[in-house]
Amino acid sequence: MRSRPNAPNSKSGSPARANGSRPSKRCRPDSAPPKQLSAPSRERREAEAETFRREQAELAARERELAAHAAAEGKDSPEIVELAAQLAEAQKLANQRAAEAEQRAAEAQERTIQLESRCRELAEQCDLVRRELKGSREQARRIEHELPQRIAQQQLKAGRAEQTRRSVAISLTWLCAVVIAGTAAVAGINNDPAQAALLFGMTFAAFFFGSHAVAGRLFDAPAIVIGLIGASFGWWYPMWTAAVAQALATWSLPVDALPAAVVTELPQAVSVATALLTITVGIFALTWSGTLLLQIGSVSLFAGALALFPDDSGFALAAAAVIWLVVTGAGLTRWAVRIGGPDTPAAPPRGPTWSGMSLGGRAL
Repeated sequence: MRSRPNAPNSKSGSPARANGSRPSKRCRPDSAPPKQLSAPSRERREAEAETFRREQAELAARERELAAHAAAEGKDSPEIVELAAQLAEAQKLANQRAAEAEQRAAEAQERTIQLESRCRELAEQCDLVRRELKGSREQARRIEHELPQRIAQQQLKAGRAEQTRRSVAISLTWLCAVVIAGTAAVAGINNDPAQAALLFGMTFAAFFFGSHAVAGRLFDAPAIVIGLIGASFGWWYPMWTAAVAQALATWSLPVDALPAAVVTELPQAVSVATALLTITVGIFALTWSGTLLLQIGSVSLFAGALALFPDDSGFALAAAAVIWLVVTGAGLTRWAVRIGGPDTPAAPPRGPTWSGMSLGGRAL
């Protein structure tokens, strides 16, 4: 803001005092000249007086100029003051904004330093992750390359262990069954049908539960029911034979063309055939194997036919029982090995099968 010049005070002093000097007595125009003056002294006085007058005129003009300027400044002073206030406020705001800008610049620089540090950390972490990922990929490729061999080795070991287990189970089953069947045959030959029927049921139970153990279905509820029915053969077979004999006597079948010896053995033959066919149907309901149905059904009818022959020694009936047990045991063993194999599903779909053809969702 421009300062206001001080106006000269016309009342306080003369123009000579405003000029900052006081004229001497000899320079005053109203002073009396000396009595005796030479020509050069007079000329010098006149020159000095002329110079003084000229200075006075210049001072007066300067005073008028300063007065006019002071008057102009006094007239415009409110606007100048307002402009000066606005300028000061703008200067203050500019200084404040400059300080804020400097602070933001410092914060941005600090943030930049932090971000650069974070970027370096992230780059290091990325390198670490990249190395770990590379190692994981190499390990995955190595495992993928070695996995088939490991799986094959494990499957081979598991197959060998399972094969050993099945072989032991089958061997023990056949051993027990052969011993019991031989004992049953001896009992039948010795005309002890009750003991023979009891041993027959025990032999069937050994084959049945042994094969289901190999197949992994030992504790299936239907298998337990059918196994118990076969195991109790010696208990219900005599009652079944009596019921069949009574039914045949009641029906009065036309058997006059048959020999009397055959007619006498007819109730026993029918009871043997029907009892074995009943067990065959139960086995088929569990295994859904048409091959087992055909094999065991055929040997059941063959056993019934052998029971028709009159044989006081009981050899024919014992032979029929042994043949039926051997065929049934072989069929169940084959079925158990196929079902319990490592490549066979644990729970194949239900449905009858026949000679390799699917008859219900399951192949033979």
